[in-house]
Amino acid sequence: MMTDHIRRGIAAAKAGRKGEARAAFRAVLVEDPKNETALLGLAYLADDPRASLAYIARALEAHPQSPRAHTALRWARRRMTESRIPGECPSPALPEGAPPGGEAPRGPSRTPPSRPAFRWWLPLLWLALVAVVLCALWPAGWAMLTGGEPAQVG
Repeated sequence: MMTDHIRRGIAAAKAGRKGEARAAFRAVLVEDPKNETALLGLAYLADDPRASLAYIARALEAHPQSPRAHTALRWARRRMTESRIPGECPSPALPEGAPPGGEAPRGPSRTPPSRPAFRWWLPLLWLALVAVVLCALWPAGWAMLTGGEPAQVG
């Protein structure tokens, strides 16, 4: 029964019958709330890019290693970026080249995981800040750095 709903959802999405496709995918989620195909199908059919991201997040929560879900996440991020351009219409629910029903090419993802850029200047900034604080709080600090006599306090 669940596979019938998935087939009907995919067929309706391909035919452009979004309402029927959404209903079929939601029927699958009633039986199996973690069904990846139904979640990704609803993500592709969502009119709002934020709704797409929400469905994809649910799919990734249930299937963290899924190449299909990671492909969908990259698509949704591009879609979200495109929808922020002023004066532009958001992307269509089924973008050109995006397979309906959440079907994505099989195989491992070739995109390496991103990591934050190393900010080489942060350690230097930290050292400069420590030097300034030490010189300000320690009366002999300035004298030690300049080679002069410690300042008399009081």
